[in-house]
Amino acid sequence: MEGRQAAPSFDEIADQVLEIFNGVTDEELTRDLPLIAEQGVDSLDMTEAAFDIEDLFGVEFPERDPLIELSKRLPPDTIIKEGVLTPRGRKLLLERMPELDSVSLPEELAVYDVSRYWTVDTFARLVSGVFAHVVREHEAGRTQAVWDGEGFVHPDSGESVEPPPGEELLELWLEQKVAEEPDP
Repeated sequence: MEGRQAAPSFDEIADQVLEIFNGVTDEELTRDLPLIAEQGVDSLDMTEAAFDIEDLFGVEFPERDPLIELSKRLPPDTIIKEGVLTPRGRKLLLERMPELDSVSLPEELAVYDVSRYWTVDTFARLVSGVFAHVVREHEAGRTQAVWDGEGFVHPDSGESVEPPPGEELLELWLEQKVAEEPDP
């Protein structure tokens, strides 16, 4: 990530996320296996790693669960029924987290168990999504930001440019998904 570029690549992000998880757990983890369900990472280590990832990349993950929030805005039982993802909910999960497509998810996946199947690539994709938003805003002329290897900066002044908070990006995603839903 030498010099200035639009943003680090997905693989660069994933490698750094993996390094954080390996440091927090003192284990040799992999990018593609579920951290909790298959690699034995506990929830405290997940939380510590998430904070370290936010600090390293200068991003903020949303506090609310996207599928639970979307289910509140759509007709009942569209996304979640009796605590379990519906086929539509599962489809949205895999759209939002395509890395989970290669994971053995239970047929009836409780919405509160989804985080058990997150992988290193899940966290990398979340960071990459924030960066992609900043780059799109830059390319559209709405902001000026380039990656300098440590964070986003204004290309002329070198001043730090903060990415939008996770809750703001979640809200944009929710609005988009609600708008895409067919009228009942």
